[in-house]
Amino acid sequence: MIIEGLLKKYKLLKEAGSIENSIASLNDQINSLKNEEDKLTKNTIDKKNNISKIKSNISLLRSEGNKLDSELELLKSNIQEQKSKMGPLKKKWNDLKKEEQTLIKYFSDLS
Repeated sequence: MIIEGLLKKYKLLKEAGSIENSIASLNDQINSLKNEEDKLTKNTIDKKNNISKIKSNISLLRSEGNKLDSELELLKSNIQEQKSKMGPLKKKWNDLKKEEQTLIKYFSDLS
């Protein structure tokens, strides 16, 4: 009976050691999973921050694009205005050129 009791205690101690090893192994796996979770969380936060920066840059670029579109429209309007002013000036220039040719011809005939 004493031997049986000792064998039982030995088996229980052996099982306890095995269970402790299993618990230690599970704790190691849990710690490893927590570390992996922390890495993934940090990675996710970094990616969200990058997305936020990209969205901000897109918004800024759209704003600058709208500003450039407005400036372009203003320039087109100014060009059209200058073209409309150019028409009468060109006509006057052509008229003056004709008069000049007439005067040159007239004075060359006189000499």
